[in-house]
Amino acid sequence: MTDPKLSDFIAKVIDEICTGIDKAIRENQQLGRKASINPVPEGKVSDWKPYERELEFDIAVTASVKDAVAGGGKLSLGIANVGGDLSSMSENSMANRVRFKIPVVFPGQPIEGRHGRLSGNLMKD
Repeated sequence: MTDPKLSDFIAKVIDEICTGIDKAIRENQQLGRKASINPVPEGKVSDWKPYERELEFDIAVTASVKDAVAGGGKLSLGIANVGGDLSSMSENSMANRVRFKIPVVFPGQPIEGRHGRLSGNLMKD
């Protein structure tokens, strides 16, 4: 099994969030609810900055090195020897944290207002 790539993880997280928002908007509309999920103005928007959200990642990244030495040919698991006289395994690992933010404009539910302006989840006149 290959180690997961950070780039694949980030892409999958963003894709799953967008898919979840789209699904919630569809289900909300199908049920006839009046709630708005991530409302955005209908029509052309010249400035997307107010609708931008920072998606924050805080990821633990670990690296490990395993050394195995065998003289008795028995199974070794982690640091516990199972049935082995001269068998051992050691593992050294390092952990680091990677923190970063990605600005994203998530899928939105178009809302028509008198002036087409929104503030948070409330319409402004």
